[in-house]
Amino acid sequence: MEPCSERLSGNRTCVERILRLKESIKTVYVGIREPGTFIAKNDSRKRLQDAGIAVEDVEGMQDRILKVSMPGHERTE
Repeated sequence: MEPCSERLSGNRTCVERILRLKESIKTVYVGIREPGTFIAKNDSRKRLQDAGIAVEDVEGMQDRILKVSMPGHERTE
């Protein structure tokens, strides 16, 4: 899944962790964009690319990723 750019818990975000290691991490592979039920606006892709880190989409994994990541994140109205 796309690295998070916001943490409701206040902890360091995934994208911040990656950016701290940008000398070692040159490419991030993403199987799915972060669903809006997690965080409405995720700007991690732009932040990574602006820092010189490539972001590559991996096709064909969306269904499996959603299956394991969505439980507990259902939208409630």
